[in-house]
Amino acid sequence: MFRNRLDEIEKRFNELSNLLASPEVTGNPEVYRKCAKERASFEPTVALYAELKKADKELEDNKLILEGKDEDMRSLAKEEIPLLQK
Repeated sequence: MFRNRLDEIEKRFNELSNLLASPEVTGNPEVYRKCAKERASFEPTVALYAELKKADKELEDNKLILEGKDEDMRSLAKEEIPLLQK
């Protein structure tokens, strides 16, 4: 549920980014200002969500490495996993 809400925010952020590039919006200062303000309000959340998704991907990759045969890589993955789970 939490991730669904973050996905919705990210989707709206991207929609607003596209709108701000469209001639219809750039030609209307009031609409442009409104869209820019809304987009700016989502920017910190979207940036943090991108970091969260990156950490999730790295965690997933490290778990796959644990299944591999390279002992050095497995050792590194074991060290990184607790850091990524924080």
